Amino acid sequence: MQEYFAAWRRGDTTRLETLLDDHVTASGPLATVHGAHEHAASLVRSARMFRDIAVDQMASDGAYVLSWFRLELHSGSTVRAANRCEVARDVIRAIEVTFDPQQE
Repeated sequence: MQEYFAAWRRGDTTRLETLLDDHVTASGPLATVHGAHEHAASLVRSARMFRDIAVDQMASDGAYVLSWFRLELHSGSTVRAANRCEVARDVIRAIEVTFDPQQE
């Protein structure tokens, strides 16, 4: 999961795709995307909006990893978010993210 956030921060589509199951589903307040390529591309597009992506805490429970992180915008505002990822065979199979899209 740490590499997922690092690759997202770098905007590294190729690395992100290697960390995701081919059939990953990622859902959140703004969209639901299916497949490693589509999700990696959506993360890279979103990364342009952020000055930084900072992970504050991470915890695991079996196949699930919970992350609490900050999306630091170029405007200086911060959006706090959490995601729950299901990991199997060293790839992320499902992602649920939550944040307030009106927060800023």
